Amino acid sequence: MNHRSLSLALAALVMMVTPVHSALAGEPHDPGCEVRITTFAFHPSHVQAGGQTSIRLTVFNCSRRQQAVTLTRYGTEPPGCPVIDPVAVQLLLDPVQTISLDQPNISAPICTGQERITAVITGSDGTLLAERHARLIVT
Repeated sequence: MNHRSLSLALAALVMMVTPVHSALAGEPHDPGCEVRITTFAFHPSHVQAGGQTSIRLTVFNCSRRQQAVTLTRYGTEPPGCPVIDPVAVQLLLDPVQTISLDQPNISAPICTGQERITAVITGSDGTLLAERHARLIVT
């Protein structure tokens, strides 16, 4: 996948935000947690160059308050392929809510090696709340 098509695909991801769960007031939560990235992975994580894969990102607001956060994704592709520029989106998370940001049917790069994408969530004041990496092996 070239740099431009990946940027467009990441932007399209914003349109695929799916609320998974909004907790009831009595459900337990971790008082030390603000936001967690509970899942961030390619499926499958090993593909042929140009093959199909998908990426799943699940975010959990562990707090009892609504939070406005920024999700930024950036990464590198195998040698010979372009670097993935940062793509940032704003998310408004309800208290104790989990959302999934799935990106199905994406094409792997045509270069062989390892693609590494980082997802970072920052609070409204810029504080780092969560970070996770996803790796795709391209053969």
